[in-house]
Amino acid sequence: IPSGYYIQTMNSNLHLTNLLLPIAAMNVISILPLLLLAPLIEFVTTCFLSMDKIPLAPAKVITLGHLCAALSVLVA
Repeated sequence: IPSGYYIQTMNSNLHLTNLLLPIAAMNVISILPLLLLAPLIEFVTTCFLSMDKIPLAPAKVITLGHLCAALSVLVA
């Protein structure tokens, strides 16, 4: 992190009515969709894959996992 950016963010605050929220909390808030979407998409994919009687090859499952992770990052 460049020092100028670090100093600027250390002195920045987000004011919401009577609540003072440090700007560093925005980093936590911005990652919440990713933390919620990744397991949700994984659950849906697992349910979808368990419907088939023939299991997929491990390479295909790994590829699907990477696609789900990329999709959750894209949506977040």
